[in-house]
Amino acid sequence: IFEIERCGHVELLIGGHAEGEVWGLSPPPSEQVFATVSDDKTLKCWDAAERALVLSKPMELESRSVCFSNSGDLLVVGHKNGKVEVLKTEDYTTVTTLHHRKENISDLSFSPPDDKYLAVASHDNFVDVYTLPEFKRVCVCKGASSYITHVDWDKSGRLLMTNSGAKEVLFYDIPKGTRIPLKTSDIGSQEWCTWTSVLSPQCTGIWPAQSDITDINAAHVSHTGNIVATGDDFGFVKLFDFPAVQKHAKCKKYSGHSAHVTNVRWTRGDNFLVSTGGGDTAVAVWSHRGLSAGEGDSDESDSEVEEDGYDSDVEFECSIDYALKTYSNPLRVAGEGIRPDQKTTTYSAETKICRQQTSDCNVLRRKSSHDVNSLQLKHVFGYRGYDARHNIHFLETENEIVYHAAGLGIITNVETREQRFYTEHTDDILCLSVNKHPRYKNMVATGQLGKQAQVLIWNAETLETVSVLQGYHTDGVCTVNFSSSGKLLVSAGLDSLHSMAIWLWSDGTRLASVNNTALRILHCEFRPDSDSQLVSVGQKHVNFWTLAGTDIVSKRVKIPESLGVKMQTMLSVAFSTTGITYTGTISGSVFVWQESTLARVIANCHSGPVFALYTTLKDGLIVSGGKEKNGKCVVKLWDQAMKRSKTFPIECAAPNTVVKALSRTRGCIALGTSKGEVLTVNERSGHVGIVVQSHGSGEVWGLAVHPTRQIAATASSDRSVRLWDITGTVMEGAVTLKSPALCADFHPNGSHLAVGCVDGSVLVLSPNLQQVHAMRDNAAQVHVVRFSPGGKVLAVGSDDATVTMYSVTPVSASYTRLTVCRNLPGSVLQMDWSVDCQHLAVSLSTYQIVHIKSPEGYLVDSLPPNTLLHSCTSVLGDELIGIWPKNSAKFDVNSASVANGSNIVATGDDFGAVKLFEYPCRGKYAKHKKYFGHSAHVVGVRFTFNDKFLVSIGGEDSCVFVWETGV
Repeated sequence: IFEIERCGHVELLIGGHAEGEVWGLSPPPSEQVFATVSDDKTLKCWDAAERALVLSKPMELESRSVCFSNSGDLLVVGHKNGKVEVLKTEDYTTVTTLHHRKENISDLSFSPPDDKYLAVASHDNFVDVYTLPEFKRVCVCKGASSYITHVDWDKSGRLLMTNSGAKEVLFYDIPKGTRIPLKTSDIGSQEWCTWTSVLSPQCTGIWPAQSDITDINAAHVSHTGNIVATGDDFGFVKLFDFPAVQKHAKCKKYSGHSAHVTNVRWTRGDNFLVSTGGGDTAVAVWSHRGLSAGEGDSDESDSEVEEDGYDSDVEFECSIDYALKTYSNPLRVAGEGIRPDQKTTTYSAETKICRQQTSDCNVLRRKSSHDVNSLQLKHVFGYRGYDARHNIHFLETENEIVYHAAGLGIITNVETREQRFYTEHTDDILCLSVNKHPRYKNMVATGQLGKQAQVLIWNAETLETVSVLQGYHTDGVCTVNFSSSGKLLVSAGLDSLHSMAIWLWSDGTRLASVNNTALRILHCEFRPDSDSQLVSVGQKHVNFWTLAGTDIVSKRVKIPESLGVKMQTMLSVAFSTTGITYTGTISGSVFVWQESTLARVIANCHSGPVFALYTTLKDGLIVSGGKEKNGKCVVKLWDQAMKRSKTFPIECAAPNTVVKALSRTRGCIALGTSKGEVLTVNERSGHVGIVVQSHGSGEVWGLAVHPTRQIAATASSDRSVRLWDITGTVMEGAVTLKSPALCADFHPNGSHLAVGCVDGSVLVLSPNLQQVHAMRDNAAQVHVVRFSPGGKVLAVGSDDATVTMYSVTPVSASYTRLTVCRNLPGSVLQMDWSVDCQHLAVSLSTYQIVHIKSPEGYLVDSLPPNTLLHSCTSVLGDELIGIWPKNSAKFDVNSASVANGSNIVATGDDFGAVKLFEYPCRGKYAKHKKYFGHSAHVVGVRFTFNDKFLVSIGGEDSCVFVWETGV
């Protein structure tokens, strides 16, 4: 911008960079000036104190980095084509050029204290080190897996620290250029001349939630060493106390840039902080008043994180993107309210199956000894606790509780563990509430995930749908609760505005609604004595609401300064009979509210976040549960004023579990945990009963059935392997692994269980899940493991298109590698042995079946005539064409299992369906029977050894379903 006076004098008022991103920024060591370079092919020098452009020099190339020498005599510029230009600051003429790289020069740095070396970092994944004044390359620092982003010298000028785009922090001895394995604990004790690293442990706290490696572009520690400034992709300049070792550290946040902030640097004396914007081409100069990062004001002075810190479980729950979990094209239409007996379509037409060898089939099958005609859901090992809360309730019926898992409402007798199921939901159920009014006895509300989310009201005795509430919430419904009279129901959504609605549920009418805030609602409840007063809690808020006609109005929350506390994330709510409201906090305290004013704080109710509170209406006693820092699980029973409590230790709970739901009746407390457990506690004796156990958060992919017992084994990404007693409906055992597990298979005599893991290892476990052997001959994740029918060979199929065979000696637990079949056309998905153990049929991700000769390990064109397969778990082949639905994409059918003594094949698909087909089914789109209950993709199905049961596992719903076959 120029000013032209009447006399013709022209004065430059404002100078800046033109079109192109500004990345290069460097202040000299002794003046309040700094240099910038840009894609506009200019070098500019600025005076921070005078706020003036003092130099603009055209360059021949687009530039991305710049650096002054420690003496201030030289200035080096790194260009996008890998060229480095060295200039004299006396007149900014070129001294020499260096050109050993082809990619962008991302960072430059002179070694202290006397500019002996120049480090040049590039997107070629190398750092070239030159000696001065000759500018001769003395070493190349190698070993980075991706492009170099930042380089820093220690004060001796002999140690170089680098960051890379692969999240690597590497260290090099200069001038040798050799890697140094510096321990994490030694980084902070080292004296550093500069600190621009964004990846070291000292900078853990600068990274926001759900960020990736590219979100923070620059960091610079002040010369005083107590503040680190950052620039990120969201246009913010932030100040943190340094070191920032705690996750999600408090900060001051400053806006102004309209695009990603590409660089930040302190000037001499920390009087100014300079930041550069990428797309906005702006150079911003911020004056610094010498305060710490926790003092002063900013555009948003509140910390992004709680006053009392961070909790991983709270962060995990609040960061889930439910929009990504909904079915894009559900097979069932939501809200039809179809009864369970009407969902199964039975086809009377039967196809006669020839079991003799035909021209298009060279595999013989065993004769049918019994018929599998239908499936009836018997038991579900599952409970959704990892991201749900307040979703367990006692019913008025004898000894029954209701909760949810997958797409099912589950009613379980706490003594016999017998289950009944409500099956009308079409996606994951996320919340549940029971109507406590006698007029609406055992009326249950459940809210589900979905682009057009819905709440279903159903009768727990008849399992019939009474009402459907839909058309308002999107993405999902996270909480529901009935009012005092039982006539109204409040629901809160997972949409971006976290909408809340109040319904007259009997006729599906929405009475009132409100768009809350940008902060997630975690739970909402009516006061137990009101139809118009309700409280919602969530991320850094609690709201006290009143239903006024068609409006929902909130009161302003007051927190007296004399209490010395600030608003925190509120996780749970309970009430007293005297109008008091209790809210559980992330810090482990309980806030006591008189109307909307904080009256007192009950500190240290739990040592970690208070995830669950429950008010008993009959006697007013309150139950609390949460997360304990020692990893143990406890439940506390409080008096009406929450002044005295009795503690119940839950010894049988999984380690490091969190209590997410509570209910109480007649001297018994029921609780649900984040690890998928439903337990009961007898208040008099303290005895803990197990209602159900299941996998926690993480997909369940591995499934195996015992060869002689009604036992199933599952393996999950929650790093656990579990054994299930199918007839006894209990978990028989569990073991925690070092790596997530993907597959499992029993030895034919049941003495061993092989488990394949994500890290490429294969573990062999005993019947009591003790590890007896381990091997790892491949780094790729293991998709399938299968013992040969004789038990002498174990085949391992991996993601990198290899099959490895091991000889097996079960008595001595000896496993020796025999051969490896490499370079298959695709990843291995399923494997089936021939009865004579001479061949292995392998299904690949390329929709091909290949055959491997055992134990030699070479490929054969086809199986010999009259070959009989011992099992059929493949989803491919001419005999299974009919299992594939119309318009199926990729591998929509994940698993198949042919019954051992029947001409039936069961399948599990990506639409949550378990299907039964007649086998073989060579015609397209074969008739079938379809069964729902899983809310996610069904990744595994297996018939038990005598076909009495079919076991199915859901991926993300983490559930194990047991179906009776009627055999």
